[in-house]
Amino acid sequence: MTTTPSENIPAIWDDARDIPFFRITARLFTPELRLGASLLLACNDKDTAATAHCM
Repeated sequence: MTTTPSENIPAIWDDARDIPFFRITARLFTPELRLGASLLLACNDKDTAATAHCM
């Protein structure tokens, strides 16, 4: 049996891809929503000091 991945999540920052993405999303969402999403993501990141502030 072979499996085909349904999603490829990039593991490294790519300026050509990521900068335009964040420019677009910055205009779509409120600053409060972006902050909340950033904190939520940081709390699940094992490689950041932000996890010390998470519950």
